[in-house]
Amino acid sequence: MGLADAQADAEAISRLIKERISPYPNFILAPGREKGKDILVLSISSGHSTPYYYKADGVMEAYIRIGNESVIAPSYVLNQLLLKGMNHTFDALVSEYDFTDYAFSKLRERYKAWTGNSMEEKLFDSSTRRNPVLADIFGRLGYMERQGSGFRKITEAYHAAYNYRNEL
Repeated sequence: MGLADAQADAEAISRLIKERISPYPNFILAPGREKGKDILVLSISSGHSTPYYYKADGVMEAYIRIGNESVIAPSYVLNQLLLKGMNHTFDALVSEYDFTDYAFSKLRERYKAWTGNSMEEKLFDSSTRRNPVLADIFGRLGYMERQGSGFRKITEAYHAAYNYRNEL
């Protein structure tokens, strides 16, 4: 099939993307040839400013891919995308409830059964990021699920493991 005027088609596609997608996605539209015919190759990078909305005919909607089709993003996915765009996750959100109003008795009971140790109050302490620049970089790369989750909590859980040995 091929394109009769690849340059004009590229300009039209670029214009439509800029007019109808918000925020603008990072994309590359490159000319190519296949079987002797002019084609355009559209490459779209995964973005950090999610969600991306399609806006046309007075409607603004976010879509996701499911299999080989695009469907309107359900509200829970839209919430996840909004948080991702802010480099947050649900588990990092500050609760509207006061921690001291709850006993966590079942959690304490299970922790004692799993580790043989009593749960100390310091396990509930919130940790802070020591290097916000590195935390931001790792968050944007997708290597960190929750900012500020502490090294201390990891080492304490490691020490509480049934197979822990000092020489490790």
